[in-house]
Amino acid sequence: MIDAALRGVAVGLRPLIRACRTERSEPPPGALRRLFVLLGFVPGFAAWMLLRGALLALRRSIDVEASVDLGAPKAPPRRMTCTLPDMIQTYLFLFGVWEPDLTALIRSRLRPGDGYIDVGANVGAFVLAAAERVGAGGRILAIEAAPAIAERLRANLARNGIVPAAEADPRRSADAPSTRIAVVAASDREGVLRLFAGPPKNLGRTTTVASVGAAQGSAEPTAVVPARPLGAIATAEELAGARIIKIDVEGAEPAVLRGLAEILDRLRRDCEIVVELSPHWWPAGEMPLAAVLEPFFAAGFVAYELPNVYWPWRYAWPRCVASPRRLRDELRSINRRVDLVLSRTEAETL
Repeated sequence: MIDAALRGVAVGLRPLIRACRTERSEPPPGALRRLFVLLGFVPGFAAWMLLRGALLALRRSIDVEASVDLGAPKAPPRRMTCTLPDMIQTYLFLFGVWEPDLTALIRSRLRPGDGYIDVGANVGAFVLAAAERVGAGGRILAIEAAPAIAERLRANLARNGIVPAAEADPRRSADAPSTRIAVVAASDREGVLRLFAGPPKNLGRTTTVASVGAAQGSAEPTAVVPARPLGAIATAEELAGARIIKIDVEGAEPAVLRGLAEILDRLRRDCEIVVELSPHWWPAGEMPLAAVLEPFFAAGFVAYELPNVYWPWRYAWPRCVASPRRLRDELRSINRRVDLVLSRTEAETL
C-alpha cells in the first residue's frame, strides 16, 4: 500500500513539472527565466525532491511507466519503465530525456543505415534515440556490464520492439535496427573485473573502479563480470558501420580507450567518439588526460567539449542545446569530469 501511495504521488507530480517545460530552441531572456524558475519550476521540483527523499529514507524503490520523447518532439514517444529514486531514471520519468546536449548530438549525427555503439548503455535512453534515427538498415551494439541494469535495458528495448521480447517470440518491430546487447565490461584486455554497485539514488554510478565504489559506500564488489577490449566485443560489421561510439563507464575510461585505440583503423573515417571522462576518479598512477588521448590525436582526432549540465532547471529547456567547442591547451590542465567528442573534423565548433 505504501508503494502504491508513493507511486501515485510520483505520477501526480509529473504533469506539474512537465507543464513547466518549453519546446523553445532558445532560452527566454534572463529576467523571464529567473521568474520562471522561482514561480514555476522550483515549487514543483521541490515537492518532487521531498518524495525522492522519502523513498531514500524508507529504502524503497518504485517502478513507474514513462513516456519519453528523447529529444524528438515530432517522433512517436517511446515507453520505458523507470525505477525511482535513481537519478537518471527520475529525469527520464519527469522530463522525457536525459543529457539533452548529448541526445541532440547523437540524433544530429546518425542517419538511416548508420551504426551506433554504446559502451555503458545503462537503461537504454541513448540506444532508443539512436534506434529511431538509424532505422531498419542500421546496426546497434549496447554494452552494459551490470547484469541487473542490462536486464532493465533489455526490457526497455523489447517493449519498444527493438529487440525480441523473448527467445520463444523473436518478433520485433519492422523498422527496428539490428540490435545486440553485450553484458560485459569493455576494457583493454581479456579477463574479469569486479563490479561495484552505484547507490540507490544513482545506479548509473555502478563502476569497475574500486576507489569510486568505496567513495559511494560500495566497498565490496557486488559481482564479477567478464572484461574484453572493444575490438573483441564488437563484430567487424558493428565497428565498420559505427558513426558514433559513446563511452560512459564511471572512471574506467582509460582502459576502454586503450582498447579502442588499438582498432582505430577499423573505424569509418567520420566515426566520432563521445566519452565522459572523469580524471578525478582515475586510480593513482594513471596517465593525465592529454596522454590518455594521445593515440587518438595521432590518428587525426581533435577534441571538442560537449556541454552537460545536470541542474534540473536545465531540463526545462531540453531543445536549447549548444554545439561542442574545440579544446586545445586546456586539455593539459583538466582534472574534472568532462564530456568530449573526438572527431576528425577540424573546426572551432562541431
